Amino acid sequence: AGVLPPPENPIPRGGAAPGLLPVPPAGGGGGDYAWYWDMVSPALSESSGRYSQALLALTQGPDGAQVGAPRLQSLQDIALLHGREIMRATVGTQVSPALALAVISVESA
Repeated sequence: AGVLPPPENPIPRGGAAPGLLPVPPAGGGGGDYAWYWDMVSPALSESSGRYSQALLALTQGPDGAQVGAPRLQSLQDIALLHGREIMRATVGTQVSPALALAVISVESA
C-alpha cells in the first residue's frame, strides 16, 4: 500500500474546512424550528457554553411547540431496509454503523 499525498487544502486542527461554514438562510428562514434557532444561536462564534441552553430550548417553543425526538421505529425500519449496506460501507473504517444509521435517520426526517 502506497502513501497518499497530503491534501491540497488541509483542514487546520480545531477548524472547519474552507467553504463549509454554515450560511444563515436568506429572509430569516429556519423552517419548522425557526423559533429554536431564535433561542439558540447557530453561530460558531457563540458555541461556548450553550449546551444547557440548547437542551432546555428543545421543549420551550411557542404555544408548547417542541423539537421532535427521533423514533426508535424509524431507526429499526432503516436498519431493516439498509442494514447490510450500512455494514458493508462501514466495515474497516472508523465510522460505526450506529453513527451511520443515526445520520441517515436525521437526514431522512
